[in-house]
Amino acid sequence: MTVPATYRFGFDIGGTFTDFVLWNTQTGALYTYKTLTTPDDPTQAVIEGWSTLLEQVGAEGSQVELSIHGTTLITNALIERKGARVALITTAGFSDTLDTQREMRYDIYDLHSPPVTPLVDREMRCEVNERINAFGEVIVPLDDLALEEIAAFVERTDPQAVAICLLHAYRNAAHEQPDRGLPARRHCPTLAPR
Repeated sequence: MTVPATYRFGFDIGGTFTDFVLWNTQTGALYTYKTLTTPDDPTQAVIEGWSTLLEQVGAEGSQVELSIHGTTLITNALIERKGARVALITTAGFSDTLDTQREMRYDIYDLHSPPVTPLVDREMRCEVNERINAFGEVIVPLDDLALEEIAAFVERTDPQAVAICLLHAYRNAAHEQPDRGLPARRHCPTLAPR
């Protein structure tokens, strides 16, 4: 009895090309394919490349046991400043973290290069009085007044997206959770979950 081959599939959506690789886990054979990225809908290039590569190899989609995706589209959008108008909510005292720019120069040998423009303009940053320590313990609770200040800020600035980046949320994300009643959710089309 012949066991059907299984494959692992990887693709990377770049600014110009979308690259594909298919690996036969039994034989170790690698197959590659490249197509132009479709900027208006990157999934079109992915579907086209996926179908073409599987057809060339004579494999079925059901034989793919793992798919891995990478992209530089987000990095490119950040570098080119083509993203949405974003509001940044930070712990009080940390909204200027974007401005510190330690070791951040496009040409590290040009001592006179102008500072890099921060990803979020200062007027689009809001500090909120709350604090969680490095152990995940709540030091200053996020109260209703702070929530209403955030809501007023988001309503006033009318962002397309809201980034909530509170200190030590990696240890305790309670203050960042949508079910916390964060009013920014009322004024923004989407609020990304953790």
